[in-house]
Amino acid sequence: MEAKEYWDKYEGVVAYNNRFKPNYYEALKVHHDFYNGDQWQGVAGDEKLPHPTFNIIKRVIEFEIASLTSSDIAVNVEPLEYNSNDIPDDELDESAFINAEIKNIFEKQNMRVKKKDALLDGAITGDMGIHVLFNQKNKPYRGTFPEIQGEIEIEIIDGQNVGVGNTNIKNIQKQPWVIVIGRDLVKNLKEEAKANKSEIVPDNEIEYPEIEIQGDDEKKALYIYYYEKKGDKIYVTKCTKDAIIYEDVDTGLTMYPVAFSNWFKIKNSYHGRGMVEGIEPNQIAINKLFAMAIYHQMMTAFPTAVYDGDTLASWSNEIGTAFKLKGLNGRRITDVAGYLNPANMSEWIIKIIDLAFQYTKECLGVSDAALGQVDPKNTSAIIAVQKSTAVPLENIKDNLYDLIEQTVLILLDTMAAKYGTRPVVITQKDGSRIVKSFDFSKLQGMDLHTSVDVGETTYYSEIAAVQTLDNLLQNGMIEMIDYLERIPKEMIPRKDELIAKIKEKEQVIKQQGYEEMAQFVAILPPEMQAKLQDILGHGWDVVSNLEPQASGELVSANMSDGYKV
Repeated sequence: MEAKEYWDKYEGVVAYNNRFKPNYYEALKVHHDFYNGDQWQGVAGDEKLPHPTFNIIKRVIEFEIASLTSSDIAVNVEPLEYNSNDIPDDELDESAFINAEIKNIFEKQNMRVKKKDALLDGAITGDMGIHVLFNQKNKPYRGTFPEIQGEIEIEIIDGQNVGVGNTNIKNIQKQPWVIVIGRDLVKNLKEEAKANKSEIVPDNEIEYPEIEIQGDDEKKALYIYYYEKKGDKIYVTKCTKDAIIYEDVDTGLTMYPVAFSNWFKIKNSYHGRGMVEGIEPNQIAINKLFAMAIYHQMMTAFPTAVYDGDTLASWSNEIGTAFKLKGLNGRRITDVAGYLNPANMSEWIIKIIDLAFQYTKECLGVSDAALGQVDPKNTSAIIAVQKSTAVPLENIKDNLYDLIEQTVLILLDTMAAKYGTRPVVITQKDGSRIVKSFDFSKLQGMDLHTSVDVGETTYYSEIAAVQTLDNLLQNGMIEMIDYLERIPKEMIPRKDELIAKIKEKEQVIKQQGYEEMAQFVAILPPEMQAKLQDILGHGWDVVSNLEPQASGELVSANMSDGYKV
């Protein structure tokens, strides 16, 4: 195929987006402007008004993204099929290697930040996209294993840079083809196209924001990845408008390397709708009401002076100016000159602004308690409000988890196709790190189950946990060691050192108790020792043959099981 045939697919995606009303690309630019605080462009009737901006959009979006990502996400992958191989207890099964490698990729690719970037795109544009690439030139483990080449890379892509063959369904894996659009330096694209000897020509198809460096060495060109499924394999072509960089390459994958989800879903369209679009009218109304209130104060802050022209020849506001008055004929000074009292602004303007703020936040599920605009005295009530506030975010949270699960499945597919046998760094609970080799080609055709686990790390859940520990300690339900081991480290400086000192002191006290117990047992009358023998059973032979200190230790241990002497 010629480059034009692939490019026609891209232009078909652009034509589909242009049929949205308002225009898809123009609307996205407006949404970005509103989020960034540029909220007065194109607003009618604002020529004389000041342009105050009270950016409620950005505040709400940042709050919701922080709420959605305040809990750490852990991914767990387990085989669903039966494995006939008996795995020794000291060996690791396949899932241990898989989960460890996914964790390593997420840490190296900084997925904690990238999921926030994806959510920000979703809140503004309505779409969240992730593109998984395998960079064959990268050397993992800092080149420690020269024979191993290639690393997985994860990049966030904008929704407008993803095109599909069937725009009526959202499932990327069911598409006949998928396009990923990008823009790169011409010199980089030329380096990739050396094998095909293609000529890469710079273009002027600039994405948002509509500014670029125009230096001779920094010219850019738009390119597309064209992924197509043929049978069970995914093939890829990369091209510009006029040249093919590489064509119809077998990726070895069985899944499209694109994960895609929405903030809010739109029926019969793979595109979604973001938060900004729905609250732009509210933001405009709030800004205009503030602008009119400010304009009113500007126009009426300084009252207009009026005077009798027959009595005064002129008027001056200069301090210390003397006026000569004629023909008063008993009239008062206020009858000759004074100030016009301006009309007072209705107090309902400010009330309407407050109500607009309040109702907008409530409709978006953002309360004052959640934003931290309350006095945190009743933490139980705050936690209840926080949980009820989080309810409207559950659907969006599920969409985020769906995006992460899609990404994990693509990572598994890529590892099975590209990794071969390579070392895996595994971190165990005690912090030790194990490096063992694993043949990732075993994953091909394996039936795997993925789950996304979430851990609560929010501020108020931490407060509630500390209060619960306080109550348990005060009521004698737990020991001080239990309390210290469970309380967050940042709340007690040098906590580990304190725990070690307390344990050392407790050990000294126990040792003294054991010695006293051994002496006590030694002086007991024979009949009492006989009763102890019945209680301790076979342990009595051990006790009777031990030194007093050790004997006391064993008697104390057995007596603690509920026996009383």
